Amino acid sequence: MYSGDATSFALPVKSVIDHGWHLENPSLGAPAGLQLYDFPYALHNAFHLLVIKAMALFSGDWALLFNLYFLLGFPLIALSAMAVLRHFRVGYGPAIVASVLYAALPSRLLKAQGHLFLDTFYQVPLAILILLWTCGDDPPLTRAQEGDRPYRLDLRGRRSLVAIGICVFLAATELYYAFFVVCLLVAGGVWAAIERRSKRNLVAGLGLAAIITVGLGAVGLPAIVYRARNGPNPAAAVRGPGEAEIFGLKIAQLLLPVDGHRLPVLRRLKQRYNANAPLPGESSTTSLGLLGSIGFLALLGILLRGPRASRPREDVLRPLSVLNVMALLLATIGGFGALIALLVTPQIRTYARINVIIGFFALFTLALLLDRIRERHARLGHALLPFVLGFGLFDQGTVYARGYYREAKESYESDADVVRRIEAEVPPGGMIFELPFMTFPEGNLVDRLEPWQPLRPYLHSRTLRWSFPSMRGRPGDVWAQKVSAAEPARMVRELMAVGFRGILIQRDGYPDNGVAIESALRRYIPGEPLVSLNNQLAFFDLGPAADGTVTNGMADEAPLSPAERERLLHPVVVSWERGFYDIEKNAQMTFRWSEASAEARLENDGAVERRIEIKMRVAAAQPPARLTIESPILNETLEIGAAGRDFDRVLTVPPGSHVIRFHCDGKPAVAPPDPRVMVWRIENFSLSEPPAGAP
Repeated sequence: MYSGDATSFALPVKSVIDHGWHLENPSLGAPAGLQLYDFPYALHNAFHLLVIKAMALFSGDWALLFNLYFLLGFPLIALSAMAVLRHFRVGYGPAIVASVLYAALPSRLLKAQGHLFLDTFYQVPLAILILLWTCGDDPPLTRAQEGDRPYRLDLRGRRSLVAIGICVFLAATELYYAFFVVCLLVAGGVWAAIERRSKRNLVAGLGLAAIITVGLGAVGLPAIVYRARNGPNPAAAVRGPGEAEIFGLKIAQLLLPVDGHRLPVLRRLKQRYNANAPLPGESSTTSLGLLGSIGFLALLGILLRGPRASRPREDVLRPLSVLNVMALLLATIGGFGALIALLVTPQIRTYARINVIIGFFALFTLALLLDRIRERHARLGHALLPFVLGFGLFDQGTVYARGYYREAKESYESDADVVRRIEAEVPPGGMIFELPFMTFPEGNLVDRLEPWQPLRPYLHSRTLRWSFPSMRGRPGDVWAQKVSAAEPARMVRELMAVGFRGILIQRDGYPDNGVAIESALRRYIPGEPLVSLNNQLAFFDLGPAADGTVTNGMADEAPLSPAERERLLHPVVVSWERGFYDIEKNAQMTFRWSEASAEARLENDGAVERRIEIKMRVAAAQPPARLTIESPILNETLEIGAAGRDFDRVLTVPPGSHVIRFHCDGKPAVAPPDPRVMVWRIENFSLSEPPAGAP
C-alpha cells in the first residue's frame, strides 16, 4: 500500500531505520524537526518497531521491511493461536484449521498495511490465554492453600511468570488490544470470583490488569515527560465522546459476509447493508466469516443455556461464552465503551477493533466443535478438516484484498525519480518547503491531496529535510501555516532567510492543479521546475534565488534582519485548554464556546520577550454577564452581552508558557439537544505581532 493510513505507518518504520527511533525525526518538520510526543500513535507499538529495527541490520529499504513485516504476521499469528489452542488440548487438525483461519481474518485482509501494527496481532491469542486462566480454577498470581487463608500470593510460579510476561508484552505491542484486555480481565475476574466463589480469580483479574496498566504507563513515559515539560497540546488528535458511537462495533457487521465477497450474491447483500446502515466506520471490516459466525452464535447459545452439571466447571466453553458477551457489551454502539468515552477518556474510540478478540473466541469455539466431531466420528472428523479450511479461506477472502498494485507502483516510482533528481541538485541537509500547507496529525483533505500524501517524498529521501509534517498547536506548525499563506514574494523571501533550498508543489492540493501558484513563483524563482513523471509534483530550486540571481519581482524585497528571522521562526502560539470547546464557524464568523471557567495558554519558545496583539469579540450566552481574565500578563474584567464586545490588547509575552484563566458568571445557553455547557464564547480570534513602535 502506498496511500492512506499505510503511509502513516511507513513514517515510524523509516524513522527507525534513519534515526534509530520514531519519536523525533530531524528530517521532517523543517526547520525545527518533527517531534511526535503530542501524537505518539506508534508509541505502544514499541515491540513491533524493535523487531523492525533488528531487521534493519540486514536492509535499509523501508518498503521491503514494511511489506515483509506484514507478511510475517500470517505465520506469527497462526503459530501464536496454535500454541494457545494446543495448551487447551485442542487436537492438531482442528487447531491448525482455526489458527490459519484466524491469521486470515477478513479485517486483516481488508486493512492490511493500512493498520500495519494493529493487524499484526500475534499477541492477542496470548492475551486470551491469560483471560481464560483468570476465569479458570487455577488463576495466576495466587496459590490455593488450606487453613484460615484459602490462598496466598504467588508471583514466582510458572503460570504467574508467564502471565506477567504476557502482560508486559501486551503493553508494548498495541494500545487498543491492551485496553480491551484490561477491561475483560477486570470483568472476567469479577464474574469468575462469583461463579467459583473464590477471591483468587478477582485478585488475578485486578492484578494482571494493573500490570498491563503500569506497563502502558512505562511505555508511554516519554510522552508523559514531554507533556509535563512543554504543557499539553489539545490541538493534536482531538477526540470527542461521540466518536465511540461512530466507530463502535455492530453485531450485524460481524455476521454478514465480508466486503467484496467472492460470491456475487453475498457481495451484493453486504453492499446493500452498507448502503443503508449509518455509521459504517471500521465496523464494515469486522466480518467473522461464516465459520467464525457459527462459533460466535454457538457461544451465545452456550451462555443462554447456562452451566451444565454434566460438564466440569473448568470447561473452557463457559468462560469463552461469558468473555464473548462481555466484549460485545464493551464495544457495541451505545455500550460500556460509550460510557468510558464520556466519563473517563474519549481517546479510545474505535471499539470495533475488538473484532480481533471476538474472532479468536469464535474460531476457538469452532476448533472445539471440530474436535468433538473428530472424537466421536474419527474418519468423518479427519476428512472434514481440509474442506472446512478451504471453505473458510474462500469465504473470508475478498476481492478487495487485491491492492491497486499498478497505481501504487507508478506513484512510487514517480516519487522516487523526482526525489533523486532533487537530491542531485540540492546539497545534503537542504530543506524543502511543501505546498499547500496541511495540518498534522489527522489533517483534512486539501482538494485531492490525502492527509498523509505530502509525507511520500520523504520516504524516498536520503539527504533532504522536509517541512511536512509539523505538529499542530506547536510553533513550527504556526510558522509553516503563516509562511504558506503569505504572498509569493514574501514567502520566497522568508523561506530564503530561514535557509530553505526549494519549494515542492503538491499539485493535487490545488483546484487548478497548481497552475496559479506555479505561475506566481516563476516571477521570483529563475528556471523551470522539476516535474515528476506523473505530473503530480513540481520542484522549484531556491538555490539561484538564494545566490542573488533573482528576477525584478524580488528587487524591492529587503532581506530579513536577524530579529525578524527570530520572530519568524518562533511565533507565539495560543492553545485552548480546559473549559474551551472546539472551534466552529458559520457564514459570518469563527467562534469557540466555553464553560464558565476555562484556561488558554500562550507559548513563547523564543529567547526574548515578544509583543503580540490579541483581537477578539466576547459574548455571553445569557446576559448580563461579567467575564474576568486573570494572568501575570493580562488582567481584565468585562461586562458582556449577547451581541458581544470587542477586545483588542497588545501584550508583552516573556519567554516560556503563560496560562490565562477566564471566568464568566453568566448562565449557560439553553440549546437542547446539545449536551455542552456553553456560558460564553470567543468570536473571530486573531493573534498577530504589531509593527515596531506601535503603542
